[in-house]
Amino acid sequence: MKIKYLESLRGLASFFIVILHAGIFAPILKIDFIINGYLFVDFFFILSGFVIAYNYLNKLKDRNQFLFFIKRRFLRLYPLHFFLLIIYFLLNYLQVKLGFQFEEDFNNIKSFFANLSLTQALIPDFGRSYNSVSWSISVEFYTYILFAFLVTLLRNNIKIFIFIIIISIFLSNLYLINNGFQFNFSHNQIIRCINGFFQGVLIFIFMKKFNFKNIKFLTYIILLILFIILSMNKPSNYLQCIFVLFVSFLILALLQEKNNYLIKFLENPIFVYLGKISYSTYMTHFIIAMGFKYVLIILNINVSELIYFQLILIFMYLVLVIFLSRVTHSFIEMKFYN
Repeated sequence: MKIKYLESLRGLASFFIVILHAGIFAPILKIDFIINGYLFVDFFFILSGFVIAYNYLNKLKDRNQFLFFIKRRFLRLYPLHFFLLIIYFLLNYLQVKLGFQFEEDFNNIKSFFANLSLTQALIPDFGRSYNSVSWSISVEFYTYILFAFLVTLLRNNIKIFIFIIIISIFLSNLYLINNGFQFNFSHNQIIRCINGFFQGVLIFIFMKKFNFKNIKFLTYIILLILFIILSMNKPSNYLQCIFVLFVSFLILALLQEKNNYLIKFLENPIFVYLGKISYSTYMTHFIIAMGFKYVLIILNINVSELIYFQLILIFMYLVLVIFLSRVTHSFIEMKFYN
């Protein structure tokens, strides 16, 4: 069962990531609110934690259900990742043959096999190879396995399970405050995922145990805090952790306040559809953004002063992203998952 307004949140988070990477070819988007859009990946992690707990926390009771869960998660993530990895591999080969080398190249046979095994984000620099946005599904897949292992192992002692995830959230926040969210594409990204994912799991548990009323005003306060952090110039590690924590508060508040205007707004069919194709949108957009960048470099076009031209490029980019996302969602993502 899908919760429509949470599906919309996933779609909007994906849209922010799409806009963030449009800054690769459109300098007009180089503003703090958009540059800080990388934090919306943590939005994904929290939502994934909640949705996975919502659907599986009470179902993972033995080895067979554990393996079935891993199989479903693998088929949800891997086919589209594999398809795009092959596309990137072929384009990279063509780029090298044509002599176009615009930036540091992390694409090689080692990073290819790391991407093939979904371990790229666990190895320094390999997360920047090929379809670099796939670093997040790399860490998310192994966090799924950790979650399923803990639930299956502790299925008869939920208190110990809750204690472990609270300790995990506490320790991961301590680490992130000291080391930051920005990418070195090694072990800090799996910790970042564990932090957000287990917060999402905790939201599901709290939702069932507590019943908050009349928190409509609190919801808008949380949104204001999130907006302020996003609008800051290079928010500190501490504020980035606060952002993730307040995203969790926002989701919990929305789950408790069933009939407010914000939920009605989020249940708009356009936003729900963006959520439906959000995985495809997230995975496919970067190749289009890089394509626009390379074409501008090859044609030697400097768009810095061409504001209207940038707006046209952004519009074309968004149209292509939505079109390609619809195609890959229908013919790759859902085909294999179903």
